Amino acid sequence: MKYYLSIILLKDILTRGNGRDMDDLLSIQRLYLSGYDKYIYDPGTKLNLYNYVLYDGSIKDISEAMKINLGKQDPTLVKSFSFSIDEEYEEEVIGKGTYTISSTDVGVIPDFVGDSEAQARKTANRLGIKLAFKYTETENGNNTVISQSHSEGTSISKVGTLTLTIATKKESTSDSKNNTTSDKSESTTDKNNSSVSNNNKKIILQ
Repeated sequence: MKYYLSIILLKDILTRGNGRDMDDLLSIQRLYLSGYDKYIYDPGTKLNLYNYVLYDGSIKDISEAMKINLGKQDPTLVKSFSFSIDEEYEEEVIGKGTYTISSTDVGVIPDFVGDSEAQARKTANRLGIKLAFKYTETENGNNTVISQSHSEGTSISKVGTLTLTIATKKESTSDSKNNTTSDKSESTTDKNNSSVSNNNKKIILQ
């Protein structure tokens, strides 16, 4: 989405006109608020709503230009410049350019599903998200996140603690039976060894 602002600043026309050329009294400047698109999850409607987030740099450039036009700030004088007659002149549009993500950017919860616990912790630390973990056994569990308590796109500021559920592999019934049988075999062997030991002791005593 693009916003164009046309601002006409009148500087004391009535009191300072006195027959002067209107071009000296009127300042017409084209401004552009640069930003980027972002969808943020709204818990109320349970929808990802569209937002247009402005760049801090664009807002700053426009604010400075307006202060200069209003006479509240001295302009920075350009002492040198270069041009080419082969290039078409383009009027500068204040606020339009290349800017970095705003420092006041609305942080949102990412999609953690499929991440390992280590990956989730790393991402959460980078974004400043407080995590809690739950573990559940499943047949095909591979120690990755299968669900999260808040949807992707939810504003981080609205989330106290994000709970991630990690699926671990469920121990098969056959393995459990084999372990039980093995335990019983070991127990029988121990008893036999004990019996042999007692017999040996009796033989020695005789």
